[in-house]
Amino acid sequence: MQSQNTDTPRPLDSDHARFLKTRYFGSLDGLRCFSILMVIAFHIGLTQLRVGEWGDRGVQLFFAISGFLITTLLLRESTESGGISLKNFYVRRSLRIFPLYYAVLLMYVVLVLATERHAPEGALFFRNLKYFLTYTSNWFMEKSLNRVHFWLSWSLATEEQFYLVWPVVVFLAGVRSRVPLLFITAMMIFGEAMKYLIGHQMVNLGHGGNAMATSIATPICMGCILAYALNSPRSFGAARAVLGQWWSAPAALLALIVAIWFSGRIPEFFLYLAMVALLGTVVIRERHFLTPVLSNPVVRYIGTISYGMYLLHMLARGFAGKLVGGRPVAHFLATLLLTVVAASISYRFYETPFLKLKSRFSKSRRGAGESVPAAVVVRAADLPRPAAAPAVISATTPVTISAAASDLARA
Repeated sequence: MQSQNTDTPRPLDSDHARFLKTRYFGSLDGLRCFSILMVIAFHIGLTQLRVGEWGDRGVQLFFAISGFLITTLLLRESTESGGISLKNFYVRRSLRIFPLYYAVLLMYVVLVLATERHAPEGALFFRNLKYFLTYTSNWFMEKSLNRVHFWLSWSLATEEQFYLVWPVVVFLAGVRSRVPLLFITAMMIFGEAMKYLIGHQMVNLGHGGNAMATSIATPICMGCILAYALNSPRSFGAARAVLGQWWSAPAALLALIVAIWFSGRIPEFFLYLAMVALLGTVVIRERHFLTPVLSNPVVRYIGTISYGMYLLHMLARGFAGKLVGGRPVAHFLATLLLTVVAASISYRFYETPFLKLKSRFSKSRRGAGESVPAAVVVRAADLPRPAAAPAVISATTPVTISAAASDLARA
């Protein structure tokens, strides 16, 4: 893959062709790394420099990355393979998401049974269990206590519900149709309108109804729109004119920092717009202001295991608290260390066998960017999680989160 390491203007068709052929977006794992660090800081309660307030935004950034990548994979699969296989898409996503999700959920079941079976928190967990099992916790989960075990599953539920619908819309309408863009825009507007109406008590649909109406994640929608925009030569040119300049990355980062700092005082739509702008800058222009940081091997590695970190960090938080007490910075560092170790072990010994299976459900294992983990093929082209390699475009691997998840979203 050729680098864009010059400020000399390049022909649009050359830049767009390079973008369409790019299998590795080296900065995306770096963005995931900072997303999961914000999430952990948020859950530790780290308030220095208001870092703790960034945590919830880490999930939103996961969402934006997920929407962009999944949609890009669908568009490229259609172009390179002549169509989209929904069956293969859902099998591949299940192999990536379900094994670790249900394994961690089982760990929670065992721990709650062993330590809080008769406590209010334990009883609440088991009342919510059916929602955790069915990815509906963002709609129906009870949150009557201050401590709700496995509540972070809401972000994964949000993503899975979205991707149950979105690929079908793209498949039925066709990638050249404008219907998917109209659909995703309408969803985003509806979701934002319901958040406003319900938040201002102008509408009340009940607990489950309110949750359903407001569960559409605007950052996912905006990530999907970005993918469509960059897939088209005309809109790619417009995006490149704004997001492909040497100053674009620092400007987008500054806009994101300002939007987070003033959260609650400016509309969240501007926060999401800044996230998507930052995302666009690092995929349109391979070499940019943030490349040295986002492509750092340690940062990139943390990004590759961020899904496991998202699911496991609350367990690590509990153990770390017993080791270092209530000191926020020490608690954060201990939690981060334990989380990285646990997620690394999970990725290497538990998740990798499932990732290998995904190659059986790709129309074109190489042509569509399909790959197996880096332990099998050097620089694996499996999108969100190649071991210690840059983020990859693959027609098979979903991004979560946790997110995505994302509990990335939140992960």
